[in-house]
Order: sequence, then C-alpha cells, then structure tokens
Amino acid sequence: MSEENKHRVTAAAILPLVGGAANVTSVAHCMTRLRLGLRDRSLVQEEALKAVPAVMGVVEDDTYQIVLGPGTVNRVTPEFEALVEEGRADAPAEPAAPAA
Repeated sequence: MSEENKHRVTAAAILPLVGGAANVTSVAHCMTRLRLGLRDRSLVQEEALKAVPAVMGVVEDDTYQIVLGPGTVNRVTPEFEALVEEGRADAPAEPAAPAA
C-alpha cells in the first residue's frame, strides 16, 4: 500500500468514529495531533478510535484531539479534510425553510 493510501485509510477509519462529516465543524493540526471541532461529542466512539492502529491516544480539550504523532498527522490531516468535504458534498441538502 502506498504512503498516500495508508494515510487515507487512517483518515477513513477515523471519520465515522468521530460522528462522520456532518459532526465535524473544524479541522486543524499541530505537531502531533489532529484537532477537531465537533458538533456532538457523544457521537465519538472513543474506544474504537483508540483501537485504530495509527492512533496513539486522544485528548479532550476545547477541541477533540487525536494523537497521531509527528509526521503522520501532517499526512493524515489533508486526507481527513478531503473526506469531510466529500462527505458533506454527498449529504442530502437541508430542506429549505417554508416561506412565511
């Protein structure tokens, strides 16, 4: 498996475990952590997330932080962002509010 595919697989494993694309409000990273803003933290499947091979741990703070380690986080984050965007594009459009 190529490096790019490996990182996309990791991102694809993480996304449903944090509640899917609709639950992600922001994505950022630092040296070691993927930092996520989440609409509803109760949707996070934390034990399953910790079992993902690339995940070294999680930290709950202002953002939900997934520890991936230096180097890895730099490669997983763009793949994760792409999957979130794809998930939002595939989601059904919100129905328009009825005119008053």
